[in-house]
Amino acid sequence: MKSKRVKQTTERKPPIILVAFSLFALMLVGGYWHVVGSPFQFALKPGAITASDNALTDRFVNKHFNMSGVRLGMTSNMMRNLHPTAKTTQGREGEAILTLPTNRGLMVAWLDESKEVTLVNGRPFAIKPERIYRLRLDEAYTDLSEQDLMNNYARTYGRPIEASCNRNQLGDTPRCTYRWWGGDGIELIAILKRKVDANGKAYVLLTTIATNTLKTSKLATTIQEEAHGATRG
Repeated sequence: MKSKRVKQTTERKPPIILVAFSLFALMLVGGYWHVVGSPFQFALKPGAITASDNALTDRFVNKHFNMSGVRLGMTSNMMRNLHPTAKTTQGREGEAILTLPTNRGLMVAWLDESKEVTLVNGRPFAIKPERIYRLRLDEAYTDLSEQDLMNNYARTYGRPIEASCNRNQLGDTPRCTYRWWGGDGIELIAILKRKVDANGKAYVLLTTIATNTLKTSKLATTIQEEAHGATRG
């Protein structure tokens, strides 16, 4: 019985020559890829390969809508090339945002990391650039009325699909909200409200928000799935 057990144990071991041949084959493949390059390579080091800085040819940049030259889908480098004074900060949820002072107020751009594949010398590389998926522009106008501003928007975007006005309290000036669909999943919202500054000067505050709803819905789904997984764990 003892000799039989020893024989069974020996049979389970793979032949030494097979192991040696497998290692030799792996070394050959590894050496080949080291010389000519892997057929599919990933840029694991941050900054090793970056997205194109040309907003006009980049297929992820929306060509139909811009806010002071800034477009949804731009990378942070694209925006800095256009506006060198843009600063990187963090939002309330810890996300990366770019802020840019303008002649009439402030622009804020929200960034999200995107998984993409780009070609370098004909070979695909995986990259994760941060791209703008939401833009907000707050502007104060003392020379244009609410009607003037809305007429300008109507000439550019047509009639809004939704419009509403409300007051927070009696005697307060109305706050009016207008919404458009810009195509390619872009939602545009304009909010107007008459205000008075500390010196008693009247002005109209125009807040414009452009959002890539395809990106935000994906982000919302991801956040929900992560929260769901944490709850189950």
